[in-house]
Amino acid sequence: MFRRGIHADGGYTINQEIIIRRTSYMPKQKSHSGTKKRFWLTGSGKVNRPHGGKNHKAETKSSKRRRNLRQSTLVSTTQEKTVKNMMPYKD
Repeated sequence: MFRRGIHADGGYTINQEIIIRRTSYMPKQKSHSGTKKRFWLTGSGKVNRPHGGKNHKAETKSSKRRRNLRQSTLVSTTQEKTVKNMMPYKD
């Protein structure tokens, strides 16, 4: 009178328990590791990024230009959604 795969006490077999455990959770998104290193969020939820173009050929750039490149700037509104999708757990 036993059904196949189910024990007499009403529980599942070991293999069935493993399958149920593996499939019973919601999948998680992975954060893009390069995005985590290069972008950060402001308090209001906007995305900050560092300026590019300051690592080489500094002798051709003026002091004012190099000084201004040290500051961070906001990501454009067209790219903001893309960057936020790449780091889903940063809030």
